[in-house]
Amino acid sequence: NDLAQTYKRRKIAADELRRKNILTHLKACGILLKTQPEYQDDREIVIAAVTSDWNALRYASVRLKRDREVVLLAVKQNGDALQFGLQNDREIVLEAILQNGSSIRYASNDLKQDRELALTALKNGCELSILTYFRDDRSMVLEAVKQCGYNLISSNLDRKSTRLNSSHANISYAVFCLKKK
Repeated sequence: NDLAQTYKRRKIAADELRRKNILTHLKACGILLKTQPEYQDDREIVIAAVTSDWNALRYASVRLKRDREVVLLAVKQNGDALQFGLQNDREIVLEAILQNGSSIRYASNDLKQDRELALTALKNGCELSILTYFRDDRSMVLEAVKQCGYNLISSNLDRKSTRLNSSHANISYAVFCLKKK
């Protein structure tokens, strides 16, 4: 009986030491979560991994990919982390596109059609080609072209009937590019 208790105490101590060691390594290099499947559902460890490297979210358990705090930590580092969880959470999607406008590509279909989110995405580097729902929307196309003239190429608007204010340098350049085609 004493031998069994001693063994149990040593095993617990060894497990605690291993966990602390894993935690230390993941704080330095979060992507190592990939090699630790037994810890991918451990919230504290996954938070340490994601804090170190947003891409570690890829290896978190399904349960933790639905955890707002965990996903928010990742998308605040890189909006592309949205591809791994909570694509239908407006606050998470907004945070992702503030980090990287093109991250809207990973949002749920409903949120991809949200005009406010789409405008925020455009202002944060998203190309109109990603916002397929808005390619026929004149005001959205004009906003996209203001951000980058090349966005006119991705629109579905009839270029001859689209009257653009050519005083804007990006729009002028876009029109110039289209005339060359």
